[in-house]
Amino acid sequence: MQHFPANLMERYSRQLMLSHLGEEGQQRLGQATVLVVGIGGMAGTTLLYLAGAGIGTLLLLEPSQDGTFTAGHRLLQVTSQMGAPAVTIAAETLIRLNPTISVIPLSDQHHALENHLVNCSMVVVTEAGDKELQRINQLCMDHGIPLLHSRLQEGWVHVRHYSPLFGCLACQTAPPLLPMPGGPWQEEESWLQLAAGFTGCLLAQEVILRLTRTVNWSYLDHHVLSTSQSVGITHPQPGCPVCGGQDKKSQTLNTRSGPQVDDTIDITYETCPMTFVRVKLKLESMAPGSRLRIHLQGKEPLENVPRTLRHEGYQVEEAIPAEDGTWWLDAVKPLQQ
Repeated sequence: MQHFPANLMERYSRQLMLSHLGEEGQQRLGQATVLVVGIGGMAGTTLLYLAGAGIGTLLLLEPSQDGTFTAGHRLLQVTSQMGAPAVTIAAETLIRLNPTISVIPLSDQHHALENHLVNCSMVVVTEAGDKELQRINQLCMDHGIPLLHSRLQEGWVHVRHYSPLFGCLACQTAPPLLPMPGGPWQEEESWLQLAAGFTGCLLAQEVILRLTRTVNWSYLDHHVLSTSQSVGITHPQPGCPVCGGQDKKSQTLNTRSGPQVDDTIDITYETCPMTFVRVKLKLESMAPGSRLRIHLQGKEPLENVPRTLRHEGYQVEEAIPAEDGTWWLDAVKPLQQ
């Protein structure tokens, strides 16, 4: 890990104190490139927090037809800028907030995604029509780029992480939500602007957490007024025409030679002690004698997970290294415990 620049120590001092972030996490943020589609009220809040957090490069794309600032963009502009190109003024505002990052406005809406996606760490969509969102989903899955999409519906904030690992827009399904009291919810109601700001904060948090690999859930639903929240993991649907129905990592894990594998788990995004916790919960849900294939990375999980599993009576085979620096590990649940 490179030495963290002294001139940034003070700017990011509070983030550097977080145990799950620190210098390594802050460097990951600084090296990341995030493309944000939509510069409205929700994205305005998200962008302010992403810029303040130190995302190295922000690419801004406005999907509206005229691409000019309106009342909905007021977080990133002043009255004198009404009618100016949205992405240009937003970029100027964000650079003033944090001059240490790069903010690039994209003016060519049709080709911007194709031209810039290859360099992105993540794509975030807050405003896009159904057809445009489907096109973005297809491009992201083709390039293996994670896609975060947020929306407001019936008082709920929905954040979805689409990827070959969790499933894409075409095949991912989350559990249905129960309607909350207080509806019907209408877009013109006074709560909407506050909810858009709240959603923007929540979305920025999700981007930062995922870029620093501290969470591994694919959907988050939060009710604006009741604080009810639901998070969980989805899986791709077999044979999906967009994402293929299975991520490349799992394909590699499942096609490894050896005994038949009953299930797989990817803990490369987790940190100790959650690496072992997730593996143990998974094994406890499996039948006696089942074989679990574990995908992990890092010295600490590689030492702690197999040692603790053996201590609790599981049969653990020797870990096998992968080409990308991660490891494969098989654990078998005993017939009796």
